[in-house]
Amino acid sequence: MKLKRVLRWMLSNAALGLLVWLAVNNVTGAGRLLSFVTWFFAVLIFLIAANNEAKEKLRLRGRSLPAWLSHGVGYTMVFVLVWHGWGFTAFALVICELSEAAIYDGGENGKETA
Repeated sequence: MKLKRVLRWMLSNAALGLLVWLAVNNVTGAGRLLSFVTWFFAVLIFLIAANNEAKEKLRLRGRSLPAWLSHGVGYTMVFVLVWHGWGFTAFALVICELSEAAIYDGGENGKETA
């Protein structure tokens, strides 16, 4: 079960990374898709982080990967996007990263629950 979640994380982040690479290299369609996907997930994960019941279900399930790896990849994509002038899209990824941290890092006594 955990391997399936790790593989899903790897595939989704590889696809997102590919969109970032194509977008910063002026592939218009990839940029549009990247903007849509990042803002869609930013709103979705923000709403999940704001819902205590949904947040608790995810906390019980635990992270797919360690936080340092997940956030490291996410913020690397943010830095690449900002470097290439995609600040608005990078902001959506920051919302995703902060919302994910709010979900998993807010357990008892402020410690990570997974």
